[in-house]
Amino acid sequence: MKIPTLRLSTLRYSAAPLVSGLALSALLFTAGCNGCNSNPSQAPIVNNSGPDPATANLAPASTTTTTASQPAAALGSSASYTPQQQSESYDNGQQAPAPIQQDNSGSDQSDAYNAPPPPEPGYDDNAQYDYSNQAPPPLPEYDQPATPDPNYLWTPGYWGWGSGGYYWVPGAWVPPPYYGALWTPPYWGWYGGRYAFHHGYWGPHVGFYGGINYGFGYIGIGYFGGFWRGHDFYYNRSVNNIGRINNTYVYNRTVVYNGRTYGMRPDNRISYNGGRGGLNVRPQQAELAAMHEPHAAPVREQQQLRQASFNNPQQRFAANHGRPAEAFARPEASGAHSIAEAPRNVQEIQQHSTQVQQHNENLEQRNVNEQQRNVNEQQRNQNLQQHNQNLQQHSVNEQQHNQQLQQHNVQEQQRTLQLQQQQQQHTQQLQQHNQQIQQQARNQQLQQQRTLQQEQHAQQQRPAPQVSRPAPEARPAPEARPAPQVRPAPEPHAAPQAPRPAPQPHEEPHEGGGHPH
Repeated sequence: MKIPTLRLSTLRYSAAPLVSGLALSALLFTAGCNGCNSNPSQAPIVNNSGPDPATANLAPASTTTTTASQPAAALGSSASYTPQQQSESYDNGQQAPAPIQQDNSGSDQSDAYNAPPPPEPGYDDNAQYDYSNQAPPPLPEYDQPATPDPNYLWTPGYWGWGSGGYYWVPGAWVPPPYYGALWTPPYWGWYGGRYAFHHGYWGPHVGFYGGINYGFGYIGIGYFGGFWRGHDFYYNRSVNNIGRINNTYVYNRTVVYNGRTYGMRPDNRISYNGGRGGLNVRPQQAELAAMHEPHAAPVREQQQLRQASFNNPQQRFAANHGRPAEAFARPEASGAHSIAEAPRNVQEIQQHSTQVQQHNENLEQRNVNEQQRNVNEQQRNQNLQQHNQNLQQHSVNEQQHNQQLQQHNVQEQQRTLQLQQQQQQHTQQLQQHNQQIQQQARNQQLQQQRTLQQEQHAQQQRPAPQVSRPAPEARPAPEARPAPQVRPAPEPHAAPQAPRPAPQPHEEPHEGGGHPH
């Protein structure tokens, strides 16, 4: 198979570690189950709400002795990604020396999961398990070509081993061996003091592939690039380069796993598990269960691509130094292609998975309903507590109001008392003022009486004035007759009179019975 010259991506990926605690999500979606009836009239999902249907690509929880509400734990340790910086010091095209094995137990028991399983029937002659004393190179950078036809699945590129050292097998879109088949990528794992190559395989679920983040939906666990529904595969546009695919079979779902968001390209380039600089990731229960399911060998297109890469010197690391010119195989429009029905044993697994998924979904729904009931009960309790708090607050407000009212009454009483006291003081002052006015009036009256008496007394002591009367007009006297002459009698001798004392003024009695000074 001739591999055309392909362009390489110029983007660079950081070697940031993946999030720790990649536990299996047990939220399974029946729309993503294998063997379900196809419904091409409507896209299965239109947003990112609800569980991701691609989670069904992992083995169901019931086959791994886990519950729908509890994630599956890794075998023997927590399933955590702790990648170290992969060595990239390759001088003159030569591989770096074999790294020192990091084994806390002092034996190979800690990485027993990297032991290659027994050969399975159906693999070609090149499927023997390869071993290398040299660490695999980092994953190269490349873009994914567009999807050629419906129901083609992406198989990421990987480093193979041959007589000339490591060589790059490009990623490619290939038709699966049967409807519902999923691809588990190959990986290199540290085992027995050297690196062992684990071949990829097709199966009803995605197995363990070393925790390698190959990108394009293969984030290190499972496959989130799409899911099967009957004879139709639905592609996730967020991690796939969509080509000639009907939009009915395309959805856009952001890949979020264990709180971390994944894009189309990988965020690190580490290509092996265990050893110095490798990923410290162990398989989870769902991945172990997928290992024991029926497997199918790589399809003819994959085998041809591997053989052509082995025969192409430019694909060897010694020649391209980690930058293969043909990083991915550009697919050609193949037109109509036939995909077989799943084998009977696989169909039984698919049906069982569907039943388990439905059961788990029912359990999950029941758990959700129970949680909702608990939430409602908590809400009712909170409402009741709030009501009681409101009542208490109302009582407190009522008490405060009564206290304020009492304070107001006390203040009113004090104000009334002050007004009464002020009125009494004003009345007293007014009485005193009236008394003063009356006293002044009496004193003035007494003074007037005294003055009048003094004037009267003074008038009494004053001699009476001589009133001169005018002489009457002389009338012509009648002719008088001469009176007889009488001899005057002698006047008696008058005795001298003593002088009379001057009259004293009359003193009015002083108020209070005293005399004036």
